[in-house]
Amino acid sequence: FVQNLVFYGISQSTGSWGFNPYLSFTISALVEILSCIAIHPLLNRVGRKLPYFIAALCFAIIALVIIPIQNSALKNNQRQTLLTFILNVLLKFFASGSYNIIYIYANELFPTRIRNTGMGICSMVARIGAIVGTTSNDMLTRVWINLPTILYGVLSLLAALFVLILPETLNKSLPQTIEDTEQMGLACIRIRGVQRTIDMEEKQFNKKESPNPNNAHALKSTCERNQYSNGDDNN
Repeated sequence: FVQNLVFYGISQSTGSWGFNPYLSFTISALVEILSCIAIHPLLNRVGRKLPYFIAALCFAIIALVIIPIQNSALKNNQRQTLLTFILNVLLKFFASGSYNIIYIYANELFPTRIRNTGMGICSMVARIGAIVGTTSNDMLTRVWINLPTILYGVLSLLAALFVLILPETLNKSLPQTIEDTEQMGLACIRIRGVQRTIDMEEKQFNKKESPNPNNAHALKSTCERNQYSNGDDNN
């Protein structure tokens, strides 16, 4: 939710960077491509958790620093306007980086048995955040021009802090069950109804995978009786 709200909110404000809007949107698209290229090697070498934390934290810091500079730029200060433009480009860079990481990271945190369901719920909530981000930018700007930037910075800071409680997934096997997820270091909030259903499905799955000793014993007894019957018939 937070990541989509921040990403689409910043993307919506590209036209207010203080330069030609066509040039601003072109640079914004190039920055997004560069962010994808820069993030890819970090995911395979450093991991998912640390790059996301750094990207979200840098976004939050720049979002708070840009406020007084943006106020000076409103007074037709050319130097401050250029600095504001550079900081906005950096905001888009870090927002795009954390946006690209979160979908990979979240997908690896869910156990296999509920991965589709978990990612479906996350995607639904993320779309709500995107709707809020695109619609709230203009509304908050009418109240105070710096209010959207403050909101995005605070939410990004909270996201950076919350990611610290999540485990790193680099070079680790994907969890198959909720117990595997807990062993990774992720605290599990157990909902009774959902947990009971998942436990029943796991028991049924384990029964199918492991042979039943009672069935094996019954099969052995049947085979022995058949052998005795065949021996009596031959006699």
